[in-house]
Amino acid sequence: MNDFKKYITSVKKYMIIFLYIFIFSKINQTFAFEKNGGIFVENSSKKDETNKKDEVKVESNSNEEKKDIQYDKEYILKQLKNNEDFYVTISENGKEEKILFSEYIKGVAAAEIGFNVPKEAIISQIIAAISYCVARAGLNGTFKVGDVFQGYIPKEKRIEKYGKEKEELVDELVKKYGQRIMTYNGGVVEAVYSTSCPKYTNDNTHEWGNKYDIPYLSPVYSPEVKFYNDVFKNKKKKAKFFKKHEEYAELVEKVLDNVFGEKTFDLDEAYEIVKKHYPEAKRLKNSKKPIKILKCFKGGFVKKIKAFGVVLTGKFFRLNFGIKSSCFKVYIKGNKITFKTFGNGHCVGMSQAGAIIYAIQNKDHNYILKHYYSKNDNKNKELKFKQFKQIKENLLFKNIK
Repeated sequence: MNDFKKYITSVKKYMIIFLYIFIFSKINQTFAFEKNGGIFVENSSKKDETNKKDEVKVESNSNEEKKDIQYDKEYILKQLKNNEDFYVTISENGKEEKILFSEYIKGVAAAEIGFNVPKEAIISQIIAAISYCVARAGLNGTFKVGDVFQGYIPKEKRIEKYGKEKEELVDELVKKYGQRIMTYNGGVVEAVYSTSCPKYTNDNTHEWGNKYDIPYLSPVYSPEVKFYNDVFKNKKKKAKFFKKHEEYAELVEKVLDNVFGEKTFDLDEAYEIVKKHYPEAKRLKNSKKPIKILKCFKGGFVKKIKAFGVVLTGKFFRLNFGIKSSCFKVYIKGNKITFKTFGNGHCVGMSQAGAIIYAIQNKDHNYILKHYYSKNDNKNKELKFKQFKQIKENLLFKNIK
């Protein structure tokens, strides 16, 4: 009996020791989570050794160091924190090339928003692009440009298109703001964006389903349609605007032209497109409205539309009919159907056209980003900017003082 009591006492001691070890490990994990901006970092010695072995330094661009690294959030955040650039893989016409991340971000800004826009719009694009990269890093095991769905223009073509002076300006902006990411409740913001929007941005759940219910990608006001109606449709106000912002006159014309779209099909052609995906579709000869919008989300994005007896979504028409957005109106005349669209792209997150207009109206990048990645029109307290402390000097990424 005494032996049994000793056995029980011994077991209790080991259980208490195990419990202490377990609690201590959880405390360490929580500390690591907070330390890394709310992103959980797997902390294994094997993984640390791999990162040390494959780490790419800015000082050398030798081919030997252009290795395929398992880019996850931990690695990219570490490189940004240490002011160290790193390589990413781009793919064009089946050929892969490794370039520095900073070079990639400049190429993204050139392709996505351009260098002829106001400076604060470019900064907004730079920070959004970096946040988007970090948020998506490691989703497919590696970090490749093809995994993050952003445009890219190489340096030679950028200089040819925008000039050396603009290239140098954006180079300085990337050096100054290239360490900034946006966080929401501790996690990195997946900062999606599109060319332009109607009066409101689109809700992420409308575009990608309820499993992507992200609070900071909710509908918010976007200024381009109101700007067009208030300024460009009024000759006096338009002339006044052009006089005050002569350098942006051509740009704004082009930007606003992208907000609106129109595309016409024969009804027979429209029927064939629907039937290709839904064989149960029927062409009723006596039907006056073979395609009819049934219900819309906030901002006019089509939720349900009945086409040839089949109930579809506005997104289906955007993707399969090649119209600019899922915010549209339908006009049928004779054997023709016309889609008049508002906005360009999925319209979730930041509107590049809206960012440009806000920048022209003297709004800075903090205002623009907090406005678009918010759930209630610029009152988002959870959205924060994380600025890494500068550890090394004279490297590519530098901090704002």
